Amino acid sequence: MNFFEKRLMRLAVKGRIPFSRQIMAWSTRRSLRELGAISHTSVELFVPDSTKPIPEEQGGAFGPSHELVPFTPQAVQREDVVGRRIDEVRLNVGSYGMGGLGYWGMRLGEEWLVIALFGASDWLLIDGVDAETIADQGRRTVNGVSEQVTDTVSERLKGKIIADFIIQKNALLFVLEDATLLAIDEDPETRPRFAGTGQLRAFTNEDDLRKVVFLSPTAEIWD
Repeated sequence: MNFFEKRLMRLAVKGRIPFSRQIMAWSTRRSLRELGAISHTSVELFVPDSTKPIPEEQGGAFGPSHELVPFTPQAVQREDVVGRRIDEVRLNVGSYGMGGLGYWGMRLGEEWLVIALFGASDWLLIDGVDAETIADQGRRTVNGVSEQVTDTVSERLKGKIIADFIIQKNALLFVLEDATLLAIDEDPETRPRFAGTGQLRAFTNEDDLRKVVFLSPTAEIWD
């Protein structure tokens, strides 16, 4: 990170410049893409308590909207999602207070289906192409900062019905009504590699996708 980027990030963290949230999301996305192989699925999660709002002057520009309470999600089952429509897609669900976690989120009516992997869009393939590459097709860079102009991922998925869903320890597959496939391949050799290191995108022995794919009442998830 050069001097300009460091200065920009300090201002963005404090919410002192326009598009601070977008800049933080860009920085987090780039950091996640440059990570080497680490454990991805062992985090404690929290969600806001809707009965206990936090005034903005106390929570700050990047703080939670409400007091946080522990959230222990239940593993999602096939019958929980099959037949439901994808109403919204987000590539940067989750926060740790200084930026995003890069979880994958799909809103199914009033619930969010979350894939709680750091930088999940770099793991997921949409018809064989990683979701982050598809997202990049809708971005442009202005003064060194990437911004989303067209939501190319949502264009591929929004409004479609989930026809089938299969999940295993190290792989998952969504089949949509038009035969679109959203997947994390079981074989690391066929997954996108880490952008910064070129390493295989492999899980650790402790990782288990069945523990981190779940339904949430909100897309505001903290660790």
